[in-house]
Amino acid sequence: MTDSRRSTTTSALALCTLFLMAFAMRGPVTSVGPAADVVLRDFGLSYQAFGVLNALPVLAFGFFSFPAVTLSERIGMHKTIAAALGLLLLGTLCRVTESMVLLFAGTVFVGAGIAFLNVLVPVLLKAQAPDKAARAMGLYTVVVGLSGTIGTWTSAPLAHLADSHIAVMAVWLAFIVPALCLWPRVKTDDAAKAAAADKGGMVRLIKTGAAWAVILTMGMQSLTVYTTCAWLPTALTERGFTTSAAGLAVAFFLFCSLPGSLWLDAIIRRLGSLKRTAVLMTVMFLAGIACWQAGGWWVWSGCFLAGIPQGGMFTFALIVMAMKSHGPVQMAQISAVSQGVGYLAAGLGPWIFSVLYTYSGFFAASLSLVAAVLVWGIAALSASGPARVFR
Repeated sequence: MTDSRRSTTTSALALCTLFLMAFAMRGPVTSVGPAADVVLRDFGLSYQAFGVLNALPVLAFGFFSFPAVTLSERIGMHKTIAAALGLLLLGTLCRVTESMVLLFAGTVFVGAGIAFLNVLVPVLLKAQAPDKAARAMGLYTVVVGLSGTIGTWTSAPLAHLADSHIAVMAVWLAFIVPALCLWPRVKTDDAAKAAAADKGGMVRLIKTGAAWAVILTMGMQSLTVYTTCAWLPTALTERGFTTSAAGLAVAFFLFCSLPGSLWLDAIIRRLGSLKRTAVLMTVMFLAGIACWQAGGWWVWSGCFLAGIPQGGMFTFALIVMAMKSHGPVQMAQISAVSQGVGYLAAGLGPWIFSVLYTYSGFFAASLSLVAAVLVWGIAALSASGPARVFR
């Protein structure tokens, strides 16, 4: 085999394995909400405890994003990603038990594993396709979104077919185990190791306006999607939807995010401005929330209107991150900073929603989403200012 063919085969294996990982990066989290009735019954959880359960993985995304780059310095990027997959496997196995302690512990393990992948997978994608970073990020967000869609779509049917939460949690082993088996054959460089060696790099990044634009955009996008996935099914069932229909509605919302991820680059070119694109995305999401409030068949229109910008803005944050960073070293740093701070803020969303939902009902809870999306729009607008790079 020639060197060029060997290089092509290696890159193809790396990309396939990375996208296989991406299939396990949202579904284990988004699948819990649609199966709320079964999870609440099996573990005897209150609404507040269920809100904490849904907040845990997002908070873990934030807490464990910061040490991802440092750990890569200590053991290398390849071993760090292997450890992330190991945490995903361990967490999934804990959650298929009937122990409440292991349920919560396993959820933290799953969140920690995904946090490492959140930070490092975009860096590896940029390294594998440096000339097509925007397209690679778009495809990556599509796969991540598809993972969330599969989770919400299959969750309620699996839970009721098996009459247990175990099937909902165990199905993700079909992606985690093959990725863990293939990963040892993938070669990576030590870009993250070099990033970690620059110990003051992340501190300097936090002081830049460009970094905070990405942080706010990433955080508010995450707050809205995880709060919606966790609580929209419960809100819809109490408004007359069956659990399967409610899960399907959230799956449709996430499915609509896929074209948003793919079309974002074309939308930016058509509108000729990042600022106009951000305004359009924010207005569409607000219209979607209004349709959810209206209930009935308007819910499906709301899922479409909110889903398109939900996918688009995640790609927006990743593209800005890739465009404004000086190569993979700085991208690893801004990825850790933006996702760490952003997800810590986003993790409060499901818990805040649970409190508002318990005492005020769906309308008051949805106001928190309105506030979040307005901040999200402001963050997007700030990111679309002068094309500064991280200094």
